[in-house]
Amino acid sequence: MRGGTAGGVLGDYLYAAGGGFGSGAATSAWRYDGTAWSAIAGLPAARYYMATAVWRDRIYALGAMNNVYKFALGQTYSGVSPAFGTLAGGSLVTIRGSNLGNGSDVTNVTLCGVSAQSIVSQSSTQIVVAVAASQAGDASWEPAPDVTNVYTVLGLFAVTIETPYGSALPPTGVYWQVEGSVITNQAVSPDTRGATQYVCSGWTATENLAPAGGAGTQAVVTVHGAGSLTWLWTTNYRLTATAGTHGMVEGGNDWVALFVPWPALHKNSLQGMRR
Repeated sequence: MRGGTAGGVLGDYLYAAGGGFGSGAATSAWRYDGTAWSAIAGLPAARYYMATAVWRDRIYALGAMNNVYKFALGQTYSGVSPAFGTLAGGSLVTIRGSNLGNGSDVTNVTLCGVSAQSIVSQSSTQIVVAVAASQAGDASWEPAPDVTNVYTVLGLFAVTIETPYGSALPPTGVYWQVEGSVITNQAVSPDTRGATQYVCSGWTATENLAPAGGAGTQAVVTVHGAGSLTWLWTTNYRLTATAGTHGMVEGGNDWVALFVPWPALHKNSLQGMRR
């Protein structure tokens, strides 16, 4: 017998955790399915006289003695494999987590809204199921048609926006995009810093983004996987021409790129005067 055990209900199960016996407290936790109790992952610290609450499909044990502790007693999921791709009927899917069952109590798994064809194996940390395929026909002589249920799971990929100058809209950073998404990014140009000016000349993208690049200050790309989009810039310099005595300058005071002829023209102000 234990005193101060926390109890709670989640789904079709009754949970019990902690409690005291003799001169000490317990860390163990148990789950009751209406027929028998089975041990599940215990508390990280021995506690008794706790309360329980259900939040976001999880059951928690809270409080104890002079401290406040929170322990998740319900099921947790750590991943599905394969995570994305196209699966035909009969393909295997593995679900991983903790407290998934006692190894025999899971009777139905739903994938993309369709019940799995069968549960191949199960334990408290892993469940393997076969994807269902919709087929019809007479078992005696009529052949079944081709598989009609094919599931496509879209991947989620990181797309990085980079620029060495100016700014971008949306701003530079990492954005998670669903496979097939079309994203638009805009460069803010020019970027003037004193006597130096940076002007956007286009952009380039890695192989998982299409197209691979373009000119101008707007990029529209389709996401096929993780990749990056980088803005390209040219550099201009501020040149100022000043006329000396009896002279004048036309076309001066302008931004000029390297190795580009500067159209400034010097004239003598006395040119054309008669003696």
